[in-house]
Parts: sequence; structure tokens; C-alpha cells
Amino acid sequence: MKILYLGSDELLARLRKQTIGQTWEIHHAKEPDHILDFEGTHVFQAALIELPTDGCGIPAAAQNAKKVLGVPVVIGLLSRDQAVGFNEEPQQGLDIIVPECGNDRLTKLQCDAILRFVNGAQSESILCGGVTFHISEDRFSVNGRDIRLSLKKHKLLELLFLKRGRIVNKDMVFNHLYGWDEPPEAKIVDVFVCQIRRILREADLNQDCIQTVWGQGYRIPEDATMEARFAA
Repeated sequence: MKILYLGSDELLARLRKQTIGQTWEIHHAKEPDHILDFEGTHVFQAALIELPTDGCGIPAAAQNAKKVLGVPVVIGLLSRDQAVGFNEEPQQGLDIIVPECGNDRLTKLQCDAILRFVNGAQSESILCGGVTFHISEDRFSVNGRDIRLSLKKHKLLELLFLKRGRIVNKDMVFNHLYGWDEPPEAKIVDVFVCQIRRILREADLNQDCIQTVWGQGYRIPEDATMEARFAA
């Protein structure tokens, strides 16, 4: 579960302490404007934004996360002191506000519950040929059978599927796979794509779903379709 976080280092440290061994992958935007740095390179399932202590309202970051990055769930984190007498009115850019975030464990449990509800309410998939990316379950299948990919190859195929119809260049891949870390040589992207194609063929995929756009990058065809089914 990929999470965009905007807030203090102190709260981030507590959240990370609570998510050790869990499925959270937290990316920290240190300033509101830094949220835009993730545009086109990262895909998040949720955003956690620590609300300002001065009570001046929601930063524009909440709206950027929703409208620019397309984050489906934007959660405001409210400190314990702020929660006293808090008026739960809707605030632009936020889907829900979680109070009592001064308690690490409570914050983690509340956010987990919210995300489970959202993911369970609607299960979306992207289909291309015989390959299906089950978004909320973060897994791939070929002709109905799950396939196993290493973390880097999984994230690369995820980026291609979520950006279907658009060319994904190597800079986008490096940002998605390595963040601010120094990436290895540029050829690694071609190697990963070659390995992914081999794994898909071994899973009895008859048609290559990854198109090569020479001199530019790779893409999933525009006719890849999105399906949504609602949980019972």
C-alpha cells in the first residue's frame, strides 16, 4: 500500500514505527509544494496530511493530492489537542479527518480501517490481453493465475499499467523505483522489461502487453480496460 505523507518528522517516525512489517510504503513530502514532485512518477492509494496547528484550514496540498496526483483517499490527521471541540465539517480536498493522531497505535489502526473500507468497497482491475492488474490487492494475474515478480519488476509493471496509453520513459521509472536514491545504469530498465516479458510468456501469455516506443520508453496499449466490481 503506497502512502503519500505530508507532516512533521515526529509524527512520521511514530507512523513508521507502527507500520514495520506491514504493507505500508510511505513517501514523505517535506513541504506542501513537494507533493507536485510526485506527479507522473508515483501512484498512491492514499494520502495522509497532518493538519496545521494554527487552524488556518487545509493546505492546497490536499487538493493537489486529489486533483493533480489522483490520490483516491486523502485523510487529514488531527492532533489530540486539536481534536478537543473539533467541528467535523467537510473540508475541501479531504475525504475524512482522523482525530487523536497523538496516539501512534490508534492513528495506524484508524487509517488502516479506513483504507480497508475503501479498498473493500470497490475492487478495481486493469486488463490488457490476458494480464490483469488487481489494483486494490496489488497483484498481477495471467489468464486468472497469479504471477510472482520481484519488488522492482512489480513496481515497474504497476507503473506501466496505471499509466496505460501513455509512454513511460526511463526517468519516470527511476523515480518510481528508486525515489531520491542514485539509480543504477540506465540499461536496467530494458533488462527489467525483458525479464517481465519472459515471466509473462512462461505464464502462458500469448500476446505481449508491453509496447516498446523506440527512443522514448514503454507503454501498455490504450485499449487496456478498467473494470470495477463492488464487494458483496
